[in-house]
Amino acid sequence: MWKLFFILISCFGSLAVGYIGQVFLVGRHTVTYDAIKSASDRMKVFSLVCLLPIPIMHSFWKISFTEGSLFVVPVMGILSFLMGGMSAILFIRLFHVAPSRAASYLPAPCLRT
Repeated sequence: MWKLFFILISCFGSLAVGYIGQVFLVGRHTVTYDAIKSASDRMKVFSLVCLLPIPIMHSFWKISFTEGSLFVVPVMGILSFLMGGMSAILFIRLFHVAPSRAASYLPAPCLRT
């Protein structure tokens, strides 16, 4: 239970600190909003490229590959993409959607899965 509280506090606490810092810095005209947005974008890229792979590699390092249920997850993901694409094609043909609008139906189920 304490792990859940720690995760929630660190997530929402970092959001609150960032928002309070933004209001404080922009309110005092120390930094422009565009500079804050640029710094935020750089920090997001840094966290995705440098920080996120660390727990992912750690979780795979400790996992046991002898379990067969681990390999079901990618298969379910592939099946959901295939079912989404096939249902989009079915709805395109069923409702006689114009070719110029049909392209928007195909990626929509893939993005929602």
